[in-house]
Amino acid sequence: MSDQEKLWQELAGARGLSAGQLVQLAAVLRVLADDEHAPTTIRSTAQAARTHVADSLAALALESVANARRIADLGSGAGFPGLALAVALPSAQVSLVESQRRRCEFLERVCAEAHISNARAVWSRAEEWRDGALSNDAVVARALAPQPVVLEYAAPLLRLGGALVD
Repeated sequence: MSDQEKLWQELAGARGLSAGQLVQLAAVLRVLADDEHAPTTIRSTAQAARTHVADSLAALALESVANARRIADLGSGAGFPGLALAVALPSAQVSLVESQRRRCEFLERVCAEAHISNARAVWSRAEEWRDGALSNDAVVARALAPQPVVLEYAAPLLRLGGALVD
């Protein structure tokens, strides 16, 4: 068994992912590897699976993320952790908040090609996204800004009792 196959088995077992969800994640990684406009330097499927997908799915260990019905991924970039969480939590609505139009177009392509219907790209700066105000159970961010800045962006987007995962 290859290292890649072992990683997929580990993800499926540890996170309770179905075969269909693994197919979706593989499609995300395929787009990441093939799209010359993908906003990441990590293109290798194996490395992206470890660095992006496994790292993103680690948030599922937190009850506030695992039970979230609305999640905002701030500064989504290449779509992590938001895309992986959308696949793992099909009943959650995930907003991939990104200020750069080109990155939003990439996120839309990934969602279409991986058949991720519960995630949507939001072309907006986090602090200007009025539709997300006070409505998210969880806000996630990965390598966006120093923590005080992320907190400033996230606080207005969280519902009462919501959680920030940075």
